[in-house]
This record gives sequence, C-alpha cells and structure tokens, in this order.
Amino acid sequence: GWFFDLLEPGSGYLSSVPLFAARGNHESDLGLFRYYHSYPTPENYYAVNYSNTLFVFIDTNEEFSPGSGQYKWLKDKLASPEARAATWRFAVFHHPPYSEGWHECGEFNGDKRVRRWLVPLLEQNRVHVAFSGHTHGYERGQVGNVMYITSGGGGGELDHSCGDLTPVQFAEYAHHYVRVDVSPDELRLVAQTPAGEQIDVVELLPRPTYTTSESRD
Repeated sequence: GWFFDLLEPGSGYLSSVPLFAARGNHESDLGLFRYYHSYPTPENYYAVNYSNTLFVFIDTNEEFSPGSGQYKWLKDKLASPEARAATWRFAVFHHPPYSEGWHECGEFNGDKRVRRWLVPLLEQNRVHVAFSGHTHGYERGQVGNVMYITSGGGGGELDHSCGDLTPVQFAEYAHHYVRVDVSPDELRLVAQTPAGEQIDVVELLPRPTYTTSESRD
C-alpha cells in the first residue's frame, strides 16, 4: 500500500509528525501493518481523543456487521461519555459508502456494507464528518447529519466521474490533500492541490449544519 511506499521518502516527515492510519484494501498483511504501527489492541481499529475531538478508526476490510466485535466496539465507543463530550466527532475508514467516480463505471457506487451498517451508527451518534479513501479523487456529500469526504487523490492514477449520484454533491478528480482546522466554534475543511489551488472549502458548525463555497450545478 501507499504507506509502505512512503517509508523512505517520507522518513523525515513521519519521524516528527504523528500518523494515525485506517487500514486500506491493499494492506492485506496485518503483520506488517501492526509492525509499523503501535495502536491499542487489536490495532487495526481504535479511537483517539485529542483536545475537543474524538477520532474513530474503523477497519472496513474486517467484519463490522452487527454482532461482530468491531461493530460492538464502535457502537460502545460512539455512545461513550467521551464521545458525547467531544465538540467534534470524526470517523475514518477506507471504503466510502457513496462514490460516483470509479475506474470501471458501473462496478462500484459505494460500499453497500458501509451504507447498511456504519451509516446508521454514524447518524445516530451525531458524527460530524466521515473520511474515506479507495476512490482516486475527491468527493463530498452530506447524508442526514453526516458529511462524507472521500479523499483518495494522494497519488497514482485518478478515477473519473461515472454519473450523478445524489449523495455526492461535489466531486473533483485531481491529486490533492485535505486540511482540517477545528476550534470550539467552527470546523474549516479545505481540499487543495499540491500547487495550492483550492478544490473545495467547507465550514461546519458543532451542530451538524454547514455552508460551503462550492456546489454542484
């Protein structure tokens, strides 16, 4: 996966900046994943509290249906006192629930398992933003009270639009990164290219309402 490709060129960056990873579909060898990461057991799904923000990292390559250990863990974590006290709640996992850009149109419009099992949990527990990858590009949409951001434009061949999917309100298939700045009163999300061109700007209030500088025609 991309993480292991970054070990040498990104060594200076990775040695000084904390990295929290959600396992992707190419990280099939959990032995290597756990060798290069040190997270709470079982390591491939975990939660992090930082200041006024809760992050939950989910492994959508392993079982997460109701009754599974991961589903029970996530349900308990999102209902926990620290989750309720957090100003901002973020979920991070690899497979997006909705996607209109894919390299083979018609093959994939989002992960059905994520839509069926994770989306209701995120909605019920007032998660503000869910970040995913997998699709090679940038997509953003709001379903219920949750904003879904797909950011898979870090490198490699880009995907392209395969049609207009209602849950995806904005899309741009370009190499990019996403910066998120939070305060007690506001979240500001900026997606931009390596050259500094802004693709999308979103402002989010602690309650799940937001305004955006971009909209789909």
